[in-house]
Amino acid sequence: MKKIIPIFCMFFLLLAGCKKKPAITPDYGIYGLHDISIVNSPSEIVTTPISVKYENTGAAPDEVIGIKVSGLPANIAVDTGALKASRTPFSTSLDFYDTSGGAIPGVYIITLTTEGTISNTKTYRIRLTITDPPPCTSGITGRYHYCYSYYTGVSYTDSVYNDPSEVNKVWFTNFNNTGVAAYGLLNCYTMYLDIPAQVIKGVTYQGGNVCKDNQVLSLNVYAGTTGFAISMH
Repeated sequence: MKKIIPIFCMFFLLLAGCKKKPAITPDYGIYGLHDISIVNSPSEIVTTPISVKYENTGAAPDEVIGIKVSGLPANIAVDTGALKASRTPFSTSLDFYDTSGGAIPGVYIITLTTEGTISNTKTYRIRLTITDPPPCTSGITGRYHYCYSYYTGVSYTDSVYNDPSEVNKVWFTNFNNTGVAAYGLLNCYTMYLDIPAQVIKGVTYQGGNVCKDNQVLSLNVYAGTTGFAISMH
């Protein structure tokens, strides 16, 4: 005997087999986002251009996306003008800067968060690396083969190198052909090399006023009370 399926069951099965799948809402993406490296200097600004858009622009909803950045280390800030909510698609730039030059070097993880009026909130992790500025003494360090002192009237050879423990401090290995080291402190903004008073073989040397031009290093120096010039190249 055949089993009879009730008519209402057949109708239910027909509806279940023809059920329409829900439409998939297109998703936006953040383009241009990458890890950041910044020098802890008050004049340093790092700009990261980004764009917010949908791949399928034809099916993209009319949506406003807001952006915010969190987790920034002390003394590092981002220009808030670039974080205003905008209608997709749009482009902006994230400008990171050191507010005082006092940011501590290291690697930090910061978070960029986007929130849409239709889409869900998204978070992106960014690696932020903070470094110390390179010594500004690189322009005057090196070996000088033709040095002339207007105090001794003798040509000699000298070398200038960075102090390993103090930024922008340099050492002369054969200062004024004395065979003794002397140090100087270079101001990175004025490029003035100050040679503090230091006793070398019983004589007090001091001076400065460096002028580096065409690989020539010129110094105005006092030995005791006698002023003279040194030309190194």
